[in-house]
Amino acid sequence: MIREWGWIGTAGRRKIELHDSDGSAMEALEMWLRRKQRRATSSVLSEDKALPGGLHRIQSAPSPGANLPP
Repeated sequence: MIREWGWIGTAGRRKIELHDSDGSAMEALEMWLRRKQRRATSSVLSEDKALPGGLHRIQSAPSPGANLPP
């Protein structure tokens, strides 16, 4: 299994994992995918996590008229 990642326009990184069989490679791919999905879900659900580059999460603007008196 070969995984590649990095910024567009750069050499990026590459990781090669050798497996004895197609089944073993598929199992490794499925484990990697589940781990990646868990990380993505937890980062979306967690409001207090720091964002890359020192950015901070901002609250979305309220809808127009949401806090106006009747």
